[in-house]
Amino acid sequence: MPETGTVIRRHKDDTLVARKDHDRTINMCQVEVLSEKCFQYWPEESGHVTYGPITVTSTHVECRDNFFIRTFTVKRKSIRGTREVTQYHYVSWPDHGVPTTVSLVRFWRDVTHRRETRKSVPLAPMIVHCSAGVGRSGTFIGLDIAMQSAKKDGEVDLVRLVTSLREQRCLMVQTKDQFLFLHSALLEAYTSRDYVYHVDTFSSVFSKHVDPLTPHTRLDNEFRMVMEMRSLAPEPSHFTARDTDNVDKNRNQKSLPAEDHLVCLPENVPGRNQYINAVFMPTFRSSRGSIVTQLPLPDTVVDFWRLVYGNDVTTVVSLSSPDEEEEYWPREEEEKMTTGPYTVTCLSVSRLTDHLKSYSLALNETGAEKPRSVTLLHYDGWTGKTGGKAGDLLHLIDTLVTSQSAHTSSVYVVQCFDGVEKSGLFCALCDVINRMTYDRTVDVYMTVRNVQSVTRNAVTSEVEYRYLYEVAQARCNEMYFGVYANEDATATSVST
Repeated sequence: MPETGTVIRRHKDDTLVARKDHDRTINMCQVEVLSEKCFQYWPEESGHVTYGPITVTSTHVECRDNFFIRTFTVKRKSIRGTREVTQYHYVSWPDHGVPTTVSLVRFWRDVTHRRETRKSVPLAPMIVHCSAGVGRSGTFIGLDIAMQSAKKDGEVDLVRLVTSLREQRCLMVQTKDQFLFLHSALLEAYTSRDYVYHVDTFSSVFSKHVDPLTPHTRLDNEFRMVMEMRSLAPEPSHFTARDTDNVDKNRNQKSLPAEDHLVCLPENVPGRNQYINAVFMPTFRSSRGSIVTQLPLPDTVVDFWRLVYGNDVTTVVSLSSPDEEEEYWPREEEEKMTTGPYTVTCLSVSRLTDHLKSYSLALNETGAEKPRSVTLLHYDGWTGKTGGKAGDLLHLIDTLVTSQSAHTSSVYVVQCFDGVEKSGLFCALCDVINRMTYDRTVDVYMTVRNVQSVTRNAVTSEVEYRYLYEVAQARCNEMYFGVYANEDATATSVST
């Protein structure tokens, strides 16, 4: 059987901190259908535990949207020195089902990339485990071997591969769904294999400025593959959004929230149900790190503030233009607005750029002891299929990162007219920029695939796809030369 891995160490300059719901996520992954499947065999962050003659110390934890990366030092009693071990903990495989191909492929890619960067260190076997050590483990190992075969030989026989795995350990790739998923994951990994760029070489690969309005053979071919992969996915269900009680709450009947990602309003308001046109969207650090929604209609303003209050939202990004806006937040200092049980007060307004304002709001619910603080970032510089000047969008993203930095477990809201076109592109931009910052990779292809897995009609034009690369170029210029590509941006970058 081909080699499947090695012990891996973290990047020395990575400073990501695990999110606050770390323990809750671990507990959810150790229990399936009320049955304990895995005992936690590692110490909490910054702690240490002794197991017989072995002492394990946790030295670092990073989090991504679907997995954790933990670094331990392991010391055996009476033996000098320690060994460094890295654990990759994938937390998005559902009970009795399969995950999305994008999330598992990104996890597998991160593991294999770090393995390959340690060529100076002798390869050692990598432990792969799940509850029984056959189904999910077999699928992951199968993907790893299949990709090695595909790249080396240009062909893969998955029936023969799984048969070989089962000859070595029974029930590997345990279910029919896992076997079918292995095909899909292999297709996802193979078709995306050439579309990830390291920031150190990105500028040499794309030496000329990418103009979103000008055809670009390489990027347009990438985009065609994105759309081909999108066409293979089943149509999402919109059962709740199409219900007769909810249909009038949607601005665009072609931009409905998918059932699998639907946000249900947690706060009860008399005469209102739990529906809102909104979905959970993955972010760089969390599988449910943001909520994407449409601009509220006059009748759904109360639902919007229910959404913000009930999900402990601290930051809202509004991508509305003047002709699209509804009056759903106060615009002047000390101005108040009341809708249902909620009162919103504007505390201050700051203009950050020509097209970006920051509103400091106080959100209070009737009977609550004190109001919540909410920052609303209003950007009105969107032009056509692009978000406007790359420097302006980078400033908006950096401002969002700064606003969220004090609330590491907080969900933020992104909204535009229909909750799809501008919001989907903006969410893709955020992910691309964060991966450039922390993983030092430019991965537009898989980012768009990830966004489309939640909001199918997001980023569906070559112009939008090229624009993602244009903004990545601008960030690369800033990383290496200290300035935005758009020198006429009116604000200085806030470091992420």
